[in-house]
Amino acid sequence: MSRSKTKSQHMHARRRCMQRFGISFGKKMHDDFVHLIQTNKATLLEKQSLRVSVYELTYNAYGQDTKFKVVYDKQRKTIVTILPPEAQGFSPGSYTQIIGKNNE
Repeated sequence: MSRSKTKSQHMHARRRCMQRFGISFGKKMHDDFVHLIQTNKATLLEKQSLRVSVYELTYNAYGQDTKFKVVYDKQRKTIVTILPPEAQGFSPGSYTQIIGKNNE
């Protein structure tokens, strides 16, 4: 039985958040991230397509403000992945290269 793309994206983001930050990325955190993006409280870093964009946001995870760079799917209203903390600075295309490198 195959999973929906939305479910697969959420599961991928959960794995990457735990791997890269040691933080459990549950439904509440996912919904909070989406809300921050939809209410313009996150900073748009890169628009990768009509559907997918990279945002930076600050979130209080376990009592500590943490900056996250996330890939957001506007069509499905889901977080696709959480980028690694070393993804500092911004230059066009840099996040696409990081995503590709980490998924090899």
